[in-house]
Amino acid sequence: MSGVVTGVHADVSSSQPGQDTGPALVQDEALLNVEDVGGNSKISGILKRRKRDWIIPPISVSENLRGPLPQKIAQVKTSYNKEVRIVYSITGPGADQPPREIFTIDKETGWLYVTQPLDRETRASYLLLVHAVNEHDGNTAEEPMEIQIIVIDQNDNRPVFTQDSYLGRVSEASKVGFEFMSVAATDADEPGNANSDIRYQILNQDPPLPSKDMFSINPVTGGIRVNAPGLDREKITKYTLEIQAADFEGNGLRATCRAIITVTDRLSIPYTVELMNLDYWTTEMNTTGTGAVLKLKPTLRDFNIVLRVCDSGGLCKNSTIFAQVYDGNCLIKGSFCINKP
Repeated sequence: MSGVVTGVHADVSSSQPGQDTGPALVQDEALLNVEDVGGNSKISGILKRRKRDWIIPPISVSENLRGPLPQKIAQVKTSYNKEVRIVYSITGPGADQPPREIFTIDKETGWLYVTQPLDRETRASYLLLVHAVNEHDGNTAEEPMEIQIIVIDQNDNRPVFTQDSYLGRVSEASKVGFEFMSVAATDADEPGNANSDIRYQILNQDPPLPSKDMFSINPVTGGIRVNAPGLDREKITKYTLEIQAADFEGNGLRATCRAIITVTDRLSIPYTVELMNLDYWTTEMNTTGTGAVLKLKPTLRDFNIVLRVCDSGGLCKNSTIFAQVYDGNCLIKGSFCINKP
């Protein structure tokens, strides 16, 4: 659908007492209108020749216009055209500056045209200056007028997953409701618009045992959790989920990915240990298993060791160990002892 002028002149009738309701009538004024393609006056007002006291609302044009092109989007007129012959022109990006000639104006009638389909993802708005000059002497009939053109978003980009396949691990001892991994997709359409509002859904689970709904997915965040009891590594070691992301709140364009889930034994849950406070250590160490090897910088005073322990599903918890520095043997129980370097 072709774009039309949607902005209108500020509603001066809603102004509060004492507020400026628009430009006052002075000598040497002109009436300027901006009309839509149907000839309806959408923007109008009294303009001073040397100063403009109000701002014209944006003109909205849909991206991906199918034509025929060029297509009229608005008409600019000044009441001076009753006195002298007026010539109109436009300047700015999209007119006489790159990207050039996306917009043109009929120099005699003031009709503004779009000459090619717009792409909001390439450029979301254009700011043009409209000029009106006396054809006879070339003098300016109006101060240049700013017109902003807003490109209306269409749902022309499908979601894209950040990975084709996601790998996850879950213990057979995990309880129903435990979230252990997530998937994510992005959409290039306008942020905050339904066209980029993604919802996630599990389309298929292989194998469908012992239940076809062993896992569920948070439709908004993409977090995958255990949905039913019965995970048993001795029977099934791996599940493959086909996951869909659809924009327009789940009703628009779609994309799919795979989530490959390995079921681990309840006695060997992989985890990582991450050192949080780096002041006393030469490197940050990650490990899988029951311990971590940390290299200490030379120090002469007691300090805390802060570790973050995370399971395979990304659930983390900080652990603090008090470390005391001693000369010789450590005799105090309940703390972590380090001999002086």
